[in-house]
Amino acid sequence: MRCGASSYELSLKHNNEEIGFADITGYASYLERIDNFCPDQYAGTGTALVELTARLAIKSGYTSINLYSVNDATQFHFKMGSRFDNLESDQAIKDFIAGRKKDEHKIFGDMQLDLAKSSTGPESPHLMHTILKDDVEPLQLTLQHNAN
Repeated sequence: MRCGASSYELSLKHNNEEIGFADITGYASYLERIDNFCPDQYAGTGTALVELTARLAIKSGYTSINLYSVNDATQFHFKMGSRFDNLESDQAIKDFIAGRKKDEHKIFGDMQLDLAKSSTGPESPHLMHTILKDDVEPLQLTLQHNAN
């Protein structure tokens, strides 16, 4: 993990190979970018990076994380608990998840992950709230300061 004044670069590695990356700003209140480099090889990479972002946000005093979801990532972020600021987009992704809509690629935009809100049913999952209830498994993180 590298950090600047209010930004972090998170790198998830397995056997010294980078398998995922997240770029967060605003003391972890904004998830700029998340990448899963080996989705067919490693399950849970995106979830782990969003969880770490959420825990850093909470430690910094935030109760939500803002993000801009692109393309195929919207379904993942919605299941984690992120919501759009309009009900039409939320309903469109619900319809896609339930199989009532066939094209997810046009559902993207600004979303917010409310870290305190729990699921209200199968069509409105908030998995991050459930994940955050558990303690963090032992992790070894190295903090590297960027001199720039």
